[in-house]
Amino acid sequence: MPEPLPSSRLKRILLSLLLVAGIVIAALCYYKITRTYQPVDIDSIRPTAKRNAPLFELYDYHKPQERVRLATYLGRHRILLVFFDGQRGIIDDPVLKELRNYLPQLKSTRTKVIAIGDTLPQINRAAIRQYQEKVPGFQFPFLLLSDLENEKDPLLSYQVRRAYGMYDEQEKLLQQALFIIDRSGQIEWSQTGPKQSPSTPDAIRKLLKKP
Repeated sequence: MPEPLPSSRLKRILLSLLLVAGIVIAALCYYKITRTYQPVDIDSIRPTAKRNAPLFELYDYHKPQERVRLATYLGRHRILLVFFDGQRGIIDDPVLKELRNYLPQLKSTRTKVIAIGDTLPQINRAAIRQYQEKVPGFQFPFLLLSDLENEKDPLLSYQVRRAYGMYDEQEKLLQQALFIIDRSGQIEWSQTGPKQSPSTPDAIRKLLKKP
């Protein structure tokens, strides 16, 4: 049976091991702190497959007797589809405000903007007329459609939002979102915001990047 090491020698060995371990840990920490990471290009991340945009037809505030069909614009335009919070009002809604500010850039991309809210066309039209008293000549610059609640049959409420997954069935919550639909009718980009407004500048940058 081998003789046990003297306690003084054992202490020296343990101290040496602790010193080596400390040096290794310090080196790893220094490496992590000083290492430079290559930034990720978000635009290079592509979905595995595009999906077809659900077709729809809804009433516009400007011509409440005529339904606007998404299919009418496919093949000729890219579509920026906006689901906004109608309770904030079409004039004060922050997403719609930003879109109006970006109108020159949107026109340069030949993009058709379609905004969908949950208020009646008559209410939207009245809000615009009231705003025109403050700003004579004001015209709402893009399509403003109504996807409404059906009080008689809740399953028929907000059919377009449901088709795009923008209605929380459990919480009964209308979600806000931006969708870019290409000319072939496929969703190429989307951003949703159930609790806060989606970022309009992100959508504009995406539209400006591709013709």
